Amino acid sequence: MLRRLPDSRVVFARMRTGALIAGLVAMLALAGCGGEDESPADPGDPGGAQLTGPLTYSRGGGIGGRMDKLTLQPDGSGTLTTKTGERRVKLESHELMRLADDVERADLPGLPEDSTADRPQPDALGYRVSYGDATVTTESGQIPERMAPLLATLDGIVDRLGAK
Repeated sequence: MLRRLPDSRVVFARMRTGALIAGLVAMLALAGCGGEDESPADPGDPGGAQLTGPLTYSRGGGIGGRMDKLTLQPDGSGTLTTKTGERRVKLESHELMRLADDVERADLPGLPEDSTADRPQPDALGYRVSYGDATVTTESGQIPERMAPLLATLDGIVDRLGAK
């Protein structure tokens, strides 16, 4: 016996409904994630953390053999170097404030300079952050807990600014 295929209008209506429901769920989840107490700094608040000197971030390795280097000045200007070349970059003010808050929370001088695994990990991504008098080197699978948000922010910045 032949099966009747649903009318394309029915299929697309169901897809739209599913997309609307997924969007509403995502909005509700995001609305519940942010509160006044959890915000690191209000972008309009001049009392938030600020970078007081240059910050250098490098990540390399992995299966693709990537090598990215981001150097930022306290005003958010800097350079991004990837396999495709070097370019000038400028962070948005909210991004710079979040980064400064993450740097402060990571307390890099309080972490071991070498925070890597005792044995090399194949295809691990290696990370190095230098800020002030502190330089911390770590790798995926061994990242100090309080440094993880800083690396996530820096990864997001590098990815947004065009590392491929």
